[in-house]
Amino acid sequence: MADFTETAAEAVDPGRIVRLEAQDGTVCELPANAAALSGLVRNMLDPEDADDDSEDEDASIIPLPNVSSAALEQVAAFCRHHVEDVMDPIERPIKNTDIRQCTKEWYADFTETLWEDPGLFFEVMMAANYMEVVPLLDLTCCYFTGRIKRLSPEEIEETYGVQMTETEKRQVREEYEATKRHEKWGENGAPNGAPADKA
Repeated sequence: MADFTETAAEAVDPGRIVRLEAQDGTVCELPANAAALSGLVRNMLDPEDADDDSEDEDASIIPLPNVSSAALEQVAAFCRHHVEDVMDPIERPIKNTDIRQCTKEWYADFTETLWEDPGLFFEVMMAANYMEVVPLLDLTCCYFTGRIKRLSPEEIEETYGVQMTETEKRQVREEYEATKRHEKWGENGAPNGAPADKA
């Protein structure tokens, strides 16, 4: 079932072009129905202006001062694909740490490739939050949550340079142990690859 964001995007003229300007001045062009996946952009679109291909191009540009050009490029790629092949909602709470068990292949490939540059990954996550691209924010949060659940408290502190309290460490360790049990035994209570016991 399509959510409000997707329904609102579908209502926008796909032939209309929207120009988005990153913080360094780089301009990215998107079909309006793809750009409208962003709540921020959607709220800035003038419904009376059916054609953003006017002679006054500066007037039709939507500035995004908190988004780098590299992050905007990834957000745009996500939005273009999303209008062609809608991403299914991410199930909550997140039960599986494998992104490929949580979404379609293209979206799994997208996040795994994006993670090859962790700095850019977090830029895209923050851009999705700022631009209110809910499906992209859900996807990146799901992927990162899956990675965190595979780490012990000590590994998290070392990898991300954070200092946790004893209470936080205890909570993280419980999640970590639960994840290991889940991955070892699977959802059906049997070792992965083995059939569940019959009652």
